[in-house]
Amino acid sequence: MKKRILIIDGQELMRYGLQKALSQDMIEVDTAATAGEAKVALRSCTYDLCLIDIFLPDESGLQLMEAIRDTCPEMKIIMMTSSDSDLNDDLNEKINNAKEKKTCHFLCKPFDLSQLKDVIFRVLKEDSDDQTVDWFEENFAIISRRRVERKKMSQKIDFCVSVINDGEVKRRTFTAETVDISDDGIGLLSPYPLKPSDVISFDENVGRKSGVVVWSSILNGQQCKTGIRFA
Repeated sequence: MKKRILIIDGQELMRYGLQKALSQDMIEVDTAATAGEAKVALRSCTYDLCLIDIFLPDESGLQLMEAIRDTCPEMKIIMMTSSDSDLNDDLNEKINNAKEKKTCHFLCKPFDLSQLKDVIFRVLKEDSDDQTVDWFEENFAIISRRRVERKKMSQKIDFCVSVINDGEVKRRTFTAETVDISDDGIGLLSPYPLKPSDVISFDENVGRKSGVVVWSSILNGQQCKTGIRFA
């Protein structure tokens, strides 16, 4: 049985990246930019899981979660928060509030995409039939648990990434330096600040067509060091 996920996040690139990364044959992913949009989408309670950012443009994610609990008590929920803005004295209180409201999980951005997939896998496989669980195990979570050796690699490669410009999604090309590579992924030093869940495509030198950013960090305010899992 096909599962439905609703991603509620005020950042357009985050919504776009997570939708691309999580959409699969048996996973349908929709997005909402505000709590208001989410409430409209959730009127029928047809979603199996909601991913909610704790800070939304029009309402607290915790308030939205409480509203969802009232209208769709069986809905699974994962709360997300940005570590850049939320690592303060109130963070523990927010986490405790979320736990008290029986939230499935609480993740800080930037999170590892494989970590998110594992959490979603565990949540969605509950109450699923045997055939659906088998499909999840084969296609949705197992790849994120692989551990393969990365080899050092030093060369220039071109990659393309979607950038929001004047409200439109456009593809731009950048040149990066490779750090290491394995059968599952590649490490890059990028002039463009890639973010977790960004979907990128490569030139022919890598031998793979596309990948998803699973972690990133800014070095010296100039370069972005990032880990990418091949799609």
